[in-house]
Amino acid sequence: MPWSGVVDGSLWNISVTTKNKECVITAEEYQPPVDNHDLKLLRQVQVSGDIIQGRVLSWPKAICRQGNILVSQFVTHKNPYIQFLVIDLVKETCFAFCDTVRHFRRSYALMGSVECCLSPDLHMMLLRLPRVVARAHTASLALVARARCPTRPMGVVDNPVDVTDRFRFQDRKLCMLLFDPRFPRRLVSMQVSEFCTKCLVLSRDQETETTILKKSLLLGQLSASQISVAENSLSHDDFNEDSDDSDDAYDPLLVFKTVSCKAEYSRNADRIVLCCFVEDSLHGGMYARVFVFDADNFSCIAKYFQSLDPGDPSEAVSVFQIVFSPCDTRVHVMLPSSDQAQLLCSIDIRNPVSLRNFCRSCILSSMSDARDVAALPLPPSLKKYLQFRLNKYVEKVSESEEN
Repeated sequence: MPWSGVVDGSLWNISVTTKNKECVITAEEYQPPVDNHDLKLLRQVQVSGDIIQGRVLSWPKAICRQGNILVSQFVTHKNPYIQFLVIDLVKETCFAFCDTVRHFRRSYALMGSVECCLSPDLHMMLLRLPRVVARAHTASLALVARARCPTRPMGVVDNPVDVTDRFRFQDRKLCMLLFDPRFPRRLVSMQVSEFCTKCLVLSRDQETETTILKKSLLLGQLSASQISVAENSLSHDDFNEDSDDSDDAYDPLLVFKTVSCKAEYSRNADRIVLCCFVEDSLHGGMYARVFVFDADNFSCIAKYFQSLDPGDPSEAVSVFQIVFSPCDTRVHVMLPSSDQAQLLCSIDIRNPVSLRNFCRSCILSSMSDARDVAALPLPPSLKKYLQFRLNKYVEKVSESEEN
């Protein structure tokens, strides 16, 4: 089965067919086959109507999910640019919109997925070039999708996206953008250096246009002993804090060039996991460096370092995805482009900051399906805590609307 992508910790398969001259879109969500669980169908949503004009080429790719909104990309034989499909998984409605700036060429879809970020309040959608297309030293263009009524959330029916516009941001290959799930429109950018020794973090509120945090993180350099340990097993990345971490002062024998990187918030939104794939230019080895940061002050909680299979090429790991386990204690790095989602590495990030977190991890680890939490004889507040719903802004919005 050709997977459409890994979004929000789930595998997605999206297909487009024609029935009675109507376009039928089917979106299937699967649980990834990790943590000794088999591949399991979680939901199936089907929408029909006059949605897409023209014949769809290949399979649509899921690129983003925020709450009940799923965003995917697709190409048709008529339009020379990538188009986008927005599906409401609860209301089972959708709409499509085009790249009016004409920035995302149709050929880019063969190289990778467009990077998409949707704010928790559903007011802002950012679109970026696939990472295999973006360049490390040359800034590229990023787009923002604008809804028909900018003061209201993007609705699938009543407030669709009309146009795309240029976003004031110098996009680069090793730069990551992600919205903080605890706030309505707080955008975090993380720029990793070429040799994976530093990371520049900028947190900015897009609603008030104010800078919340600007910080340079020292990721450190690798020693020969760490490389030796990583060849056999996973190790903590204990760096020498007294060493010079600048890109200009490094040991030539220990040069590791950053191939690709990705960052994701944990399910509880209290940690950020940064995964960087680095390549040994001299010996040809490929390694994964994983950093766990506190989501508030970006202090480093833990560092990990692992050697990858020699059969994993550098161009393959450029499209990897980060998937958190249902109990939020493990990080799985996967390649969703293959017919069977390939697991590159799995890292234990068990670091409960309280007894409540530890109890939650134990409860979820003992359950075969995290969705069974809804059937437990517990108060609603405890169920929301077990489902990682207390800290996220999108849940606060839904609760206020219900009240």
